[in-house]
Amino acid sequence: MAMDVVTSDEAREFAAARGGVVYVRSHSHRCCSGPMTLLDTTTDTPPDTGDFVGLPAAGLTVQYLGETEAGPHVLTFSRPTSGGRSGAASSRTGTGAPS
Repeated sequence: MAMDVVTSDEAREFAAARGGVVYVRSHSHRCCSGPMTLLDTTTDTPPDTGDFVGLPAAGLTVQYLGETEAGPHVLTFSRPTSGGRSGAASSRTGTGAPS
């Protein structure tokens, strides 16, 4: 899987304060305009952690679950927004936010 992970300093700090691991679950869908990938992200440990694969990311541990070939090319974690959620987006399609 060739997926680049880009994180802001604020997103790394957010994740570090919650254990330092971000779990990303990818959901592929088809729509009238074509394929769409939605990303659910969380810092809470899911019960199926054994199904996730690690992605290399500087200063952050990212665990990914989804179709590796159909997944995003670039996974970007932005600064946390109000409500304590950090935005995540991919360069292909899809968005998500860690809780």
